[in-house]
Amino acid sequence: MHRKLLMIGLAAIAALAGCGGGGKTNTPVAPSGSGTVSQMITASTGGIVSAPYGTGKEIKVSIPAGALASNTTIQITTHTVSTLPTPLGGGNVLLAAATFGPAGTNFSSPATITFPLPKAKPVGAQLVVLILNSGGTGWNNFGLATVNTSGTTASIQVNHFSTYALVGSSQISGTASNGPGMGFIFANGVMFDGAPVDFAFIVSPPSIQPNHSPAMVSTNDYAAITQAPDDGYSLSNDIPIQAGTVILFKGQMPGDTNYYKMKVLDIQGNVLTFVYETILPPITGQWNLGTGNTMSIMKAVGAPGYVIDIHDAQHTLLITAQGLSLIHI
Repeated sequence: MHRKLLMIGLAAIAALAGCGGGGKTNTPVAPSGSGTVSQMITASTGGIVSAPYGTGKEIKVSIPAGALASNTTIQITTHTVSTLPTPLGGGNVLLAAATFGPAGTNFSSPATITFPLPKAKPVGAQLVVLILNSGGTGWNNFGLATVNTSGTTASIQVNHFSTYALVGSSQISGTASNGPGMGFIFANGVMFDGAPVDFAFIVSPPSIQPNHSPAMVSTNDYAAITQAPDDGYSLSNDIPIQAGTVILFKGQMPGDTNYYKMKVLDIQGNVLTFVYETILPPITGQWNLGTGNTMSIMKAVGAPGYVIDIHDAQHTLLITAQGLSLIHI
């Protein structure tokens, strides 16, 4: 009879399994407060204005030569959640935000705003940018910022100054618009006009068509979902959606063996705004450690090897380890 053993320090795990404690979180670290920087930009040459945003990070705007009508003193006022003109709402989590001025400044050719990211994201992934409405009473979808080659910043072009917020969390956000073959690819986090795609967004009635990755609706809280169920996925039916709908996907695109969770944040006309991230696949095995704690072993997502999690009786994560190997004896 074969048994699977995890190649790790069993004495260390046993010691940790008997201890209390909480798991790690991916909450973005916001700057300690807001502040304003000002810098004169010569219209004929353009230039870059940057403002500190947390430790070792900055928000900046790059203005091309000739984009301004005249020499202008540019201001950047950075924001945390508590200093934003109005709450973000809608389940959005702030990654970075700033007010760019002078108010009413327009550009004859687009300026580029670059936001810092609290954690690295895949190059080319897209994140939602919101713009404060003219009355300062709420936020509208503005567009998508693209993660740069460093993986630590994301940029978007703008034609005028306003208050802009980059939102998401540890997930990647994006939009998908209805059209011939328009859909979304989980593997690279971008929209794609044509097949194959993981899913297509249908405008009327609002629905998700799982083209190449079987899907299922989940009634669980999005933030609480860390692991995929064993079965229940299907390609056969369109899935009606509204703000708050949570869908699980089993990746089946070429080379993609991940599992995903996705939450609909908003539907405005032909634009769907959502967040998503990878989750662990079904449990390979689970054992009772005899102390009210349990140990689970799962195949790692997006990396070789296995993951081990130890939870207490209240399902609080006590310890996790990744990149481990299994052997048969």
